[in-house]
Amino acid sequence: MKILTLGAVLAAALLLASGCATTRPDTQSKDDDSRAITEDVELVVFGLSCPLCASNLDRHVANVPGVERSWIDLSTGHVQVSLEPGAEVASSDLRRAVRDAGFTLQSIRPREAQP
Repeated sequence: MKILTLGAVLAAALLLASGCATTRPDTQSKDDDSRAITEDVELVVFGLSCPLCASNLDRHVANVPGVERSWIDLSTGHVQVSLEPGAEVASSDLRRAVRDAGFTLQSIRPREAQP
């Protein structure tokens, strides 16, 4: 039993050391938590580098009501979010999805047009 517990502790330590699912509670975004979002946005997320964690984050963001699709660029740590036509999403819902996935949202900004 002790070996299993030690293994779990070591695995968690390795994940944290690698930057997997890290949060920075001291970092507060300048976004208003009650802001209504009506167009596609880009989320800038702290500590996003692990493909498995990115998949988890993508799943959390995609489950926010009004989000049509999301995808992650691991090289930048940015999450692209497309909203359903006519949808309105609270920025607090996106912030909560990022936090629930184990990350810290640094900012929400308008998404640049895709080529």
